[in-house]
Amino acid sequence: QLANTVGWVTYVDNSDFKIEFRFIDCDPVIGYDSESVVLRVTNKTLTPQTISWHAHLHYNGVCKTCDYPEEYYHELHMKPKQEVAGECDMYSENSLKIFSKFIDKNYTKGEKLTAFELAKLNMSK
Repeated sequence: QLANTVGWVTYVDNSDFKIEFRFIDCDPVIGYDSESVVLRVTNKTLTPQTISWHAHLHYNGVCKTCDYPEEYYHELHMKPKQEVAGECDMYSENSLKIFSKFIDKNYTKGEKLTAFELAKLNMSK
């Protein structure tokens, strides 16, 4: 079970890159308030890198994205020593934001994110 934590939690940290996540509440101009998991990715090298993964998103214990490798494939092209992070803004980098659940007082239906995996995580130059 994925627990809502305060602050950044390390997902992976090696000599080349670091990926962290945290939960944030989003209050969009249009639509229902929701909770999201945002990722922060850091290229720790002195060279440009491409970091890629297939997002396996489990809602109510079932992987809803495992059978859609093309649709949930993400690629980040990063500059040396660059750090990028997801945010609520609907125009922000979509690959760095994962819908968790609705938290709007007017809409409490819907499934909840119970686990996520950045499968086939790869870094290339």
